[in-house]
Parts: sequence; structure tokens; C-alpha cells
Amino acid sequence: MAPRGPAAERRERGGRRGGAGRVARHPLRRDRPLVAVSVLGPSLTEPARRAALAAFDLRDAPDHTALADRREAAITATGDLVAAAGRAMAR
Repeated sequence: MAPRGPAAERRERGGRRGGAGRVARHPLRRDRPLVAVSVLGPSLTEPARRAALAAFDLRDAPDHTALADRREAAITATGDLVAAAGRAMAR
């Protein structure tokens, strides 16, 4: 049997460096923009959270109808965030 190198071991773990540790860190990177918005504009925390969650929900749609509904919800939530940001900047 030929010696296996790091690349072969990565493929067995799922193809990426860091294996399960990489997956565990991913949600933190995903949340960085939401945290930044919350710190810079506290009044935007809730609209930003709703917009982010609506966007994340697009991934789990079971069919095209649900995806279309979730897409509309994400568009609405994003519009609400933009409107809230406009109000915050007008102060």
C-alpha cells in the first residue's frame, strides 16, 4: 500500500482542512455582519436579524413553492432593514 499524504487524509475527512473544527467555526463567520450592524446601529439589530434569518431559511426550502415564499419573505425582510437603516441615518 502506498503511503498516504495529507491530501488523501483531507479527502477522507470531507475534503477540507480542519475537518469538523472548520464546520464548528463557520456560524461565527456567518454572524459577523449581523454583529457589526448591531454594534454600529443598535436600532437595526432586530431588522438585521430578521433579514439574516430569512436569507438563511432559503437553504432549507423543501420545494419550489416554499422557496418562492421564503424568497418573498427574504425580500420583504431586506426591505424592512433598508427602511430601518434609512430612518436611523435620518436622525
